[in-house]
Amino acid sequence: MYFEKEFIFLKKVFEKMNIKLNVINFDTVVDDNLNIAFQGIINLLDKSTRFCDYFPELNHRILYKVSDILSCHYIFIKMPEIEGDKIIIIGPYLMQDISHAKILEKAEKMNLNNQMLSRLEYYFSSVPVLRDEGHFFAMINTFCEHIWGGAESYSVADLDHDDTSLLVVERQEKTPSPDIDNNWKIDLMEKRYAYEEQLLNAVAKGQIHKAEQMMSSFSSIAFESRSNDDLRNFKNYSIIMNTLMRKAAQDGGVHPIHLDKISSDYAKRIEQGSSPHGVRQLMQQMLNDYCRLVRKHSINQYSSLVQRAIIKIQSDLTADLTLKKLAQLNNVSTSYFSTLFKTETGQTLTDYVNNQRISHAKHLLKTTNLQIQTIAQLCGILDLHYFCKLFKKYVGKTPKEYREIKTVI
Repeated sequence: MYFEKEFIFLKKVFEKMNIKLNVINFDTVVDDNLNIAFQGIINLLDKSTRFCDYFPELNHRILYKVSDILSCHYIFIKMPEIEGDKIIIIGPYLMQDISHAKILEKAEKMNLNNQMLSRLEYYFSSVPVLRDEGHFFAMINTFCEHIWGGAESYSVADLDHDDTSLLVVERQEKTPSPDIDNNWKIDLMEKRYAYEEQLLNAVAKGQIHKAEQMMSSFSSIAFESRSNDDLRNFKNYSIIMNTLMRKAAQDGGVHPIHLDKISSDYAKRIEQGSSPHGVRQLMQQMLNDYCRLVRKHSINQYSSLVQRAIIKIQSDLTADLTLKKLAQLNNVSTSYFSTLFKTETGQTLTDYVNNQRISHAKHLLKTTNLQIQTIAQLCGILDLHYFCKLFKKYVGKTPKEYREIKTVI
């Protein structure tokens, strides 16, 4: 293909968004690999049905935005003349989450029986939701400008395609057997578990961007349903994910002292949720917080001796955190422990402890109205003058100046 490098790049980007991209010949026989809605859901087309039988009027230099009876969206691009009659198909994807009630309405409109309704629900669970339309179309338009020679060299056309409804009414007697339907469910269940495993792996590594990307394209209908109440389903799934994410973060090297509070807080907030949309947003926030926790507190890369010291420091900044005391905690000499700590963390023990104390002080100055002397004591420094001197050394401003600036902002 003449634009193979550009095509491969675009395909890799959309794979990150869980959006399929295929290139076919115009007269290609439609099959499961295309994942077109009227094939992937109904699966009743004759084996000889070709793509061009349904879309005979596709022309060069036109970007087609296609929507079907199921509210699924696609992009069709007929490649430049030099490529012959090749079609790029992007999709299917949804522009917004679809509820179980909407699926029932669509099933009624399409005259689907109960077996096909079940299959329709499982189909929607695998269709990604596009929540960042701007970046998505910016990439596609840039690709089209490149292959056709500029923004003025092509046009955009909208195409609605409702022929699916007629197809279903005429062929209802050919509904799949229970075995086929069960295989379909098993396949999608395996995909959901694989998705969750990838998501939790991203949490364990603190990969916020990857985790956000996966969550943003995950259709709400894919959440495990255990009741007819959508809100209850969202809450149940969020509770499960809270437990799994906590374990993933622990596997990522975060000590339980940091996990207990965030886990408990989200358990309460989930139950207080009043709408499916609100609970979904809460789960997105929960995902981000667990990833940040891993990035901030992961200690997997350290030896057990240094890990014990870091846990001691992070759990109680008011404790005796001198080199002598922490060396005794590990039953090693001060010189050995000092060298080991500096080698593994890149900081002396004193600098590490001071950074932790000043970081906590900055947090308290931003979020409370506590007196500066009280904040100093909460950070393990009893001498106010020394605290202010140390704070200015690490921050460049006195505690009072820092608080005033944050208040203005």
